[in-house]
Amino acid sequence: MARISLKHKITLVTTTILIVITSIIFLIIIPSIKYITRMKQNIENTEAELEENFTKIQLLKKSIRELDTIKEKTQNFYFATVAKGDELIVITELERIAEKYDISQDLNVSYSDDAPQNKENKKDNPHYIFTFHNQGSFQNQLEFLRELDKLPYYIIIDKLQLTKTNVRDENKLINLSFNGKVYIHQ
Repeated sequence: MARISLKHKITLVTTTILIVITSIIFLIIIPSIKYITRMKQNIENTEAELEENFTKIQLLKKSIRELDTIKEKTQNFYFATVAKGDELIVITELERIAEKYDISQDLNVSYSDDAPQNKENKKDNPHYIFTFHNQGSFQNQLEFLRELDKLPYYIIIDKLQLTKTNVRDENKLINLSFNGKVYIHQ
């Protein structure tokens, strides 16, 4: 048998050690580092999810605690609307107010049920649209509007139009035109 020289033995042992170390690095250490990195990312994601769930739970608990207050405040909205089919009651009340302030009133009512309201096609809740064309003195028109404000339901008015009448009169009558929206509860 041939003896291997010391130089070859050292080279062989060094090469073997390098191959073993390289194998350990590529087969054990690098996969372990990748696994640990993935685990760290998973733990961070789980922690963020838990924190988000905790925040949601806290908000839910707060909402539950405030539920009675919310119900109480939303009751005001219920009373600010009219029941479907009660438009005759509203019309009668509006005519009574016009008569009280000596206003000649032409009143029209239309019903709108979830029609697109604007360019974004957002739908509006069911409501009545009252179209007013009133004629009377300026002071009486103001009193009429103040009386509308005192009604137990809200009449939402976007814009008013006041114009002088063509009739020459010592009372100086003016025309008042506007649309009022009243929401319906069902």
